Amino acid sequence: MSSTESLKDHPLSLPFVKEKFKDTEFHFWSISSSGNYQQDYQLGELYAKKALCFIQRRRLPAVLNWIIRDMPNEFGAVELGFLNYITNKAVVGYQTG
Repeated sequence: MSSTESLKDHPLSLPFVKEKFKDTEFHFWSISSSGNYQQDYQLGELYAKKALCFIQRRRLPAVLNWIIRDMPNEFGAVELGFLNYITNKAVVGYQTG
């Protein structure tokens, strides 16, 4: 992280992002499932809110591409909650835009 970049503006401020290599490459979807569907779904929604805030603050929409790229091929409740929240926001934005 550069000295001019605050922690909240760094990808590692997102709870689901982990470092691959020292501050140069990141895994944008590194999560653990609790095994409780409802709890995991809600966690996915929370992660989506945090992602959208980060994307808006940084003006970096490509982050969403990187997150989805790093998701597993088979989605669990966390991924479904995340994607459903993002989709709902996109539909609302599209209808009002």
